[in-house]
Amino acid sequence: FHNVAIYDTTNKSLILGDTAEYYNSLNATIVKSNSMILLPQKNDTLQIKADNMIVEENCILAFPKVLIYKKEILGKCDSLSYKTIDSSIELFKKPILWFNDMQISADSIVMYTKKNNLEKILFFPNPLIIQPTDTEFFNQIKGKEIIVSIKNDKINVMSISGNSKSIYVLKEEKHTEILGINITESYGMRLNFIENKINKITYTNQPISK
Repeated sequence: FHNVAIYDTTNKSLILGDTAEYYNSLNATIVKSNSMILLPQKNDTLQIKADNMIVEENCILAFPKVLIYKKEILGKCDSLSYKTIDSSIELFKKPILWFNDMQISADSIVMYTKKNNLEKILFFPNPLIIQPTDTEFFNQIKGKEIIVSIKNDKINVMSISGNSKSIYVLKEEKHTEILGINITESYGMRLNFIENKINKITYTNQPISK
């Protein structure tokens, strides 16, 4: 088949591609070249692009060179699985998501949707947050696991557990001169956001600052 369009009436997703072949023995369709999944959301559409996709009964596999586009969110990885039975999306092999200028990576990233809306994202293990400053340095936060709660396509709350550690660049307000580096360690921390920017940080225990 050429110029393929596969529509899933259950979750209202649309799969596009240049060509497709159906394999009866596998009960699967392989969509090749310029493959794309369009997942309608409340305020926009989540787009997943890859070279190829394997469409099975309850799962779609995308590989390689996967790119993810959504309002306020960009992402990339080598391969991805979309489980239509629970609408979860798992990213594999050096996955990264960007929220404006904030970059979050981990060994595995799972995006959970509910009623066609992105609800939360799990980063595990070895998650790392990197955010540039207006200097040559970067603010960093890491832990064993990060759970991001999404509200209206923006980060609402970020929970970091398991020996969390933050490294922040200290500088004078309205100046780029660096005063020092603050390193804070805690078992866990909670970050509240406004417009995808950190508004408040609380710790699950007494933090240790260096």
